[in-house]
Amino acid sequence: MGNDIETGKSIGNRLRENETFLNDVLDCIQDGISILDKDLNILFVNKTMEKWYAHQMPLMGKKCYKAYHGSDTECDICPSLKTLKDGKPAMEIVPYTVEEGVKGWLELFTFPFKDSKTGLMKGVIEYVRDISERKRAEEAWRESEERFHKLSDASFEGIAIHDGETILAANKAFAEMLGYEHSDIAGESVGFVEPEYRDLLVKEEGPYEAVCLQRDGTPFICKIRGKSIPYQGRRVHVSAIRDITEMKQKEEALKKSELRYKSLFTEMLNGFAYHKIITDENGKPVDYVFLAINSAFEKLTGLKKGDIIGKKVTEVLPGIEKDQVDWIGTYGKVALTGEEARFESYAEPLDRWFNVYAYCPEKGYFSVIFEDITERKKADELLMVSEKKFRDLMETVPVGIVVTTPEGSVVEVNQHLLNMLGYDSKEEFQNLSAVVHYCDAEDRERFLESLDKNTGKGFEVRFRRKDGSRIWVVLHSISRNMAIETQLINVVTDITYSKQAEKKLRKFAEDLQLSNRKLEEFAAVASHDLQSPLISVLSTLKLLDIESKDKLDLEAEGYIGYARETIANMLAVIRSLLEYSRVGTSGNKFKPVDTEDALDQSIANLLANISETGARVTYDRLPHVSGDRGLLTLLFQNLIGNAIRFRGGSPSRIHISSERKGDEWQFSVSDNGIGIDPKDVEKIFEIFHSLKAKEEYRGTGIGLATCKKIVELHGGRIWVDSALGEGSTFHFTLPITEPDQPDNPDNPDKIDT
Repeated sequence: MGNDIETGKSIGNRLRENETFLNDVLDCIQDGISILDKDLNILFVNKTMEKWYAHQMPLMGKKCYKAYHGSDTECDICPSLKTLKDGKPAMEIVPYTVEEGVKGWLELFTFPFKDSKTGLMKGVIEYVRDISERKRAEEAWRESEERFHKLSDASFEGIAIHDGETILAANKAFAEMLGYEHSDIAGESVGFVEPEYRDLLVKEEGPYEAVCLQRDGTPFICKIRGKSIPYQGRRVHVSAIRDITEMKQKEEALKKSELRYKSLFTEMLNGFAYHKIITDENGKPVDYVFLAINSAFEKLTGLKKGDIIGKKVTEVLPGIEKDQVDWIGTYGKVALTGEEARFESYAEPLDRWFNVYAYCPEKGYFSVIFEDITERKKADELLMVSEKKFRDLMETVPVGIVVTTPEGSVVEVNQHLLNMLGYDSKEEFQNLSAVVHYCDAEDRERFLESLDKNTGKGFEVRFRRKDGSRIWVVLHSISRNMAIETQLINVVTDITYSKQAEKKLRKFAEDLQLSNRKLEEFAAVASHDLQSPLISVLSTLKLLDIESKDKLDLEAEGYIGYARETIANMLAVIRSLLEYSRVGTSGNKFKPVDTEDALDQSIANLLANISETGARVTYDRLPHVSGDRGLLTLLFQNLIGNAIRFRGGSPSRIHISSERKGDEWQFSVSDNGIGIDPKDVEKIFEIFHSLKAKEEYRGTGIGLATCKKIVELHGGRIWVDSALGEGSTFHFTLPITEPDQPDNPDNPDKIDT
């Protein structure tokens, strides 16, 4: 029995040792361990649990939900209840209060606690791990992620995460910068950077300037700053991109502005100088120092930068303080009060006139901008002399002169105009508006309109004299810009006598026109009355020739033939005279004429003569002119007929051409005829003048005179180049009146008839 007692003691000791060992082991575990019975009463806790829930001690014997959560009821989600119910391990993350106001998180694992002998469920073993730090880290990570996304979305800079080839994520600013929708940017390549700058995306230094491309290819300048970061288990790159195109443009504009300012300062024509005022102990300005000048200052004053910068004006220009212009006092007031100053003054030490503007950029300093007006002052003196000469001239010229404003106020008037309009004094005339001298008030408006058109022509109008009588005058006006206003210098010439003569001339022209018409009628009647007897005589001679055919000798027949030929020549002369008299009397207005059509008609009229003599007529393309088609046809007909008549021994070869010379067309009619003695080239255009070299070549002597009259009626000239035996070329000109007419006919092909 004693051995049994000893054995029991030994077992008890071992059990206690094991329990102590087990407790020590459980107390060393940094995670919490507690054992609950089936009613959720706490049977055991290790030191970690006691530490966590020190504010709820003692824990053992309390309900777990009361001890751990301060609740009087079971938790809605309880892994221990779940394990008690199904006998399986469970896990849940549950909150707990570490201390007042501080919340923690536990990762709770529950395991079945069974009787080792029976295997029946005795309770639950809770294994608790404090994951507060992990949860806080996760929460901080989530908050950091949220802040990152909010910050990146709110950022004006584009931010993109990429692996050097593909964009993994980006903010809205980045997408908008490249012209993408935010939802479309992920997965795009890094081709938004020009190839030569692409390696900057994986560099961690920076920032670097690069050229990027928008989705549509539009380039823009940006700054790139990059960094390598861990992302989803790998190292990637985050790049911040800022569009600096506008900034670059502004920098460039600023550089240009600074360059312009510098150029303005150095190149401006006006002199510029910057000074500091010097005062005595009482604050009175006594001197000033040159701080900066520009090139124009040196040029205008003759003072050099190296000689005056940093020096006092009394050193540079000795005696300036005694100048009648108080330069130091004037500039001192500007520098000390901030009031601007503008004035013109003569600088005696420099012997120059200056227009000066002085202002204060900051107290105690002043800047001066000035221009040399010495030449202008001299010009003013010359102007005064000129004005005197003008007034002297006004009184000596034999025409009326009045200087007015555009509104009609009289500034000056000469004595000649006063005499012309019957006024006694200049004062009386100047008190009247120039408008009252017009017989028709609307003439004044038309006169001003003519000035606006600047035609350079005189304006004819009727003026009313003081006594009410009316005269015709012509106004010539020029404007001159005076310092205060624009003035009109009006030259008035009395043309009343000319108008009366003009009226008489118009009456004479009308009488002459009536006379021409009567003369034309007379010519027609006379032509008829002269031709009728000759035609009757010619007919009688023809009958006599027929009836006396074998009855008369050769000499008598010769007399009859000579008489018939003479009468035929007289009829030709009468018809030519009639044509000549009619040129210029038809009164038809000129119209556009195709000279080729006129030439073709003349050739058709001469076709029998051309065929009979074997003549050949050719011509180039001819232009359109303004004229009388019938007269131009007669012109060509007479020249071609003349060439055929004086053809010589071989058939006529006639060519017509044209060439533009200045503002007129020059036509040429060339032939291979007998030619003309140079001494006769002027006489042949006179009426009744014909070549008398050979009897068979005699004409009426009117054809070329008619040609000359037609050409002159059209505003042209006619002449001939010729020599005996070498043919002739008749030239005549016609004005070019159609602007769209080509310089030369487009197709100069020769036309052969």
